[in-house]
Amino acid sequence: YQNFTLFKLDEKIFHKKHSLFYNFPLPFKNPHKEGILKLILYKDGRYEFQQSALKQNSNDILLLSDDKINSKSDNLYHKSSLRTFYNQHSYKWQQNLCYDIAFFNEKDELCEGSRTNLILEKNTQFYTPQIQSGMLNGVYRNFLINLGLIKEKALFKQDLFEAENIYC
Repeated sequence: YQNFTLFKLDEKIFHKKHSLFYNFPLPFKNPHKEGILKLILYKDGRYEFQQSALKQNSNDILLLSDDKINSKSDNLYHKSSLRTFYNQHSYKWQQNLCYDIAFFNEKDELCEGSRTNLILEKNTQFYTPQIQSGMLNGVYRNFLINLGLIKEKALFKQDLFEAENIYC
């Protein structure tokens, strides 16, 4: 995987013939070919699958939020239903006004998007905000870090402006 571009790696991992998920039995009558699969785990041990269609978004704008993330909050580091902060901004990408909204913490470090982890390309290197800045460590982000394809780094607004490419 070391010699792949991000686009080629994405194709290799998620293409039907390479993916274990395509043969995974899902509890749905008509699963979406491309979509979001959510596993909800309740405190009492029950679980539930939910599926929804993947909303196609043709907008390539990344908005920068003035609302700050508290990097000390434990809620940032675990996927949960406590998403009020993000949901207040989600209508912007849901209405195709932007692709996503980037958030910064109290130290003005870049953290994450409302629905994505962020990767910046600068001088042929790929960087993602460091986990201590405050974010959910996405599975794909972690995978790319473990492969050595992207590096964690404290990033700021200026880094966004200087990046050759921004991946959400």
